[in-house]
Amino acid sequence: MENLVGTVALGSILCKRCGTLIDTLDTDKVTIYYSDCRQEACVKEGTENKEREYEA
Repeated sequence: MENLVGTVALGSILCKRCGTLIDTLDTDKVTIYYSDCRQEACVKEGTENKEREYEA
């Protein structure tokens, strides 16, 4: 059996609205970051939420 040398990306960036995996990061421990993806539905939802915050 062949030994493979490499790293495993333990960090993940997930969309905070739909949960889609956006990217992975090489981290020392399991880490999850949340951000916004660029899917139309998520962008629209983010814009609507910002508008509500400004109205309050």
